[in-house]
Amino acid sequence: MRKVKLFSLYDTNSLFYKIGMEINQEINKWPQEYFADDQIEGHVKNLKTGKELSIPEIHFARSESRTSSKIFPNSVLRPGSGSEMKIKVNVIEYRIPFEGDVNLLACRVSSNNSIKSEEWTVDPKIGELTIEYPVYGKTSKVLIHEHKNYVTDLMQQQSDLKAELLEFNSGLENMIRQVVEKRKNEIRSQNSLLSSLGLKS
Repeated sequence: MRKVKLFSLYDTNSLFYKIGMEINQEINKWPQEYFADDQIEGHVKNLKTGKELSIPEIHFARSESRTSSKIFPNSVLRPGSGSEMKIKVNVIEYRIPFEGDVNLLACRVSSNNSIKSEEWTVDPKIGELTIEYPVYGKTSKVLIHEHKNYVTDLMQQQSDLKAELLEFNSGLENMIRQVVEKRKNEIRSQNSLLSSLGLKS
């Protein structure tokens, strides 16, 4: 189990830049044999497969809710309060199944910096997100309404994120081939220089 703030921690541009740097580093470590005509396609394919992003899918339509009661410290229900008195309150809990890379659930769409940050509990073993709202200071009706509005926003965030991740995946092979071509040219130049000096590559 872990906690995650959906679509709000790091932006897609940072993620794409990181992957691009990893691709450069890996290709620059390839031995010269990898660039041979009978080998290069296999290595390009393997690298592409390893760097493709697993698109996360939250199944909002299959959301389930339940109510229960829990005991909270007063400081949780009333931040800033010095009292640690325990208070028993009703809780509304929502569970939503998901698929894909858990880490990408925290990825923020590059064009949006104003997403509401709520902390969800993630269970990757069963593929489930959970959030709970203590019924304290607000009525159940108000909390349910706020949650529905929040989910509507999350659905839009997911749609926008999927579009960016799919676009990245579709351009991944071309990115790899550009780095490969650059590295091949560097190797040719190095070999040509060594040859001119009477040395073997």
